[in-house]
Amino acid sequence: DKGWNYITFAYDWRRTLAESATQLRYFLSEFQRRVIEKFGAQYAPLSETSLCCHSMGGNVAMTFIHQLRGDLGLSAKQVSTWFKYLITIGTPFYGTSTHMARYYKGIDLLDTFYSVNAMRKIVGSLPGPYTLMYLPQRIYARYKNEFAKDKKYPLKQYPMRDGGDSSLAADPYDPHYAPRYPNTVDTAFLGKAEEALEIVSAKLPETLHDKIFNIRSGLEEMDVAQSWLPFPKPGKLSPIKCLEKGPGDGTVPAWSARLCWLDNCRVYNTRYAAEHSSLPDHREVHLAVERVISTGEIPKRVTKRKADHNLFGRPASLKRVDEFFVDVAAGDADETDKRFKDPAIWRRVVMDSCIG
Repeated sequence: DKGWNYITFAYDWRRTLAESATQLRYFLSEFQRRVIEKFGAQYAPLSETSLCCHSMGGNVAMTFIHQLRGDLGLSAKQVSTWFKYLITIGTPFYGTSTHMARYYKGIDLLDTFYSVNAMRKIVGSLPGPYTLMYLPQRIYARYKNEFAKDKKYPLKQYPMRDGGDSSLAADPYDPHYAPRYPNTVDTAFLGKAEEALEIVSAKLPETLHDKIFNIRSGLEEMDVAQSWLPFPKPGKLSPIKCLEKGPGDGTVPAWSARLCWLDNCRVYNTRYAAEHSSLPDHREVHLAVERVISTGEIPKRVTKRKADHNLFGRPASLKRVDEFFVDVAAGDADETDKRFKDPAIWRRVVMDSCIG
């Protein structure tokens, strides 16, 4: 609408955050080099380029920033020349409430076509999504006070509890709890994921704080704390149980989608946009992003009526999609079935099947 230039960077959520961040660094450096080569150094673009990230993309961008400081040894001032603003949308800095169960029961919609065991093997073979479980306990301990001080959506205790004794924490990255996982979970990936989350969660110098903004939703009721029992007996799919319901976007608890050390004035809590996968398509989020890029400030609240609008409409119900998939798997639906071309059905498929 504004005639702005934009480029989509499609990271591979199956890979590690470090791999994707390295690719982002190469992508941006090549972008800068080619523009300068064609138009001259006076048009170097990165200092005026904002990075707008959805979901796991925000963790990729944070890893990229820490790589600039660690791998390249850049000062905060030098890092600031690589981007104008970093805007994250529904980013699970401290994990999601939906991914851990996939190690036990696969992915519901895809289980229709494959077996639960096959999907568990696939999910367990992907190193990237191991960073999408609730944060390691030592990260929570480091920022405990900051989590509790979140005025809108505080986190008052470590969110994963031991199902045998809810007074005890159960860290999904702690090797002590490894026997609770099915054998399709790679413990080496768990260790590397914990290291990756240490990088994502590390506090940046305050001189970079004014370049970072978080957009999050707390309009859906979802798991904000869970209990974890030992690996279930045959016939039972998952020992992950909801311990407490609270605000979030259906995938990411609201307390997880905000860097706990970032000032409140750099965090936008949505008024209309609610569901995780559709946040970047929502007009309210577009208006908030526009405000940040134009002024360097988060809007107090987007109140225009047109903000209550999603570009792609509402998704179909999960029941309707399940019925469609059962018909396809049974051979009772062919390409003439209108459901194949129903965007509402495929929107729900993306929402419920996407890991990253």
